[in-house]
Amino acid sequence: KKESESDVRCYLIKKFKRFIVPLYVINLCYGIIATILQKNGIISYGSEFSLYNYFIAPWFGGNHYVLNGSMWFITQLFVVQVIYVLIRKVLSKIKWKDYLILGCFIFLGFVAVFFSNKGFGVTFDYKMLIVRTMFFMQFYHIGYFYKEKLEKHDKINSMVYFSIIFALQLILINISNSNLYYSTAYNQYSSIIFLPLLTSLTGIFFWLRIC
Repeated sequence: KKESESDVRCYLIKKFKRFIVPLYVINLCYGIIATILQKNGIISYGSEFSLYNYFIAPWFGGNHYVLNGSMWFITQLFVVQVIYVLIRKVLSKIKWKDYLILGCFIFLGFVAVFFSNKGFGVTFDYKMLIVRTMFFMQFYHIGYFYKEKLEKHDKINSMVYFSIIFALQLILINISNSNLYYSTAYNQYSSIIFLPLLTSLTGIFFWLRIC
């Protein structure tokens, strides 16, 4: 929301309370459960509860307890939101900032894919957080960009709309030799740096029209 830029401090506090505080409460429960199950030989995977696994690991991977593996996304979303609102605040006086941010973030997404393919950001440390953030920023802004700039023009006939999407998807399947898989959880991407963005957009715009 545009009004978030007017009071960044309030926005950051609100997001911290909404995401990070509940995350630590839930992670405490998962850490205790995982440790008990390991100590009793019920499971042999995941990490035991420790100060590092409780306070630090959620930012540098987030699936260390395995039982709550998908919760890595919470800290990642928080980081993206914080960086995004700060960037918009800094660029608030630039008239064409939405287009500038779009170009810069898409470029950063390509760089993230390139780095991950070179082995940077594939281990559970600060580099993983950096690469994930670089890749996710483009999608966060694309959502905002669509709402502000594109949604009002999204009136194309559904038959034409889906025909374009399926045609693009067939092209991407051909380019990738039927391998469109990628993983943001582990920073595993196609060797073709623009493929993860394009195949994501075809999926996003497909489900937008379905909704």
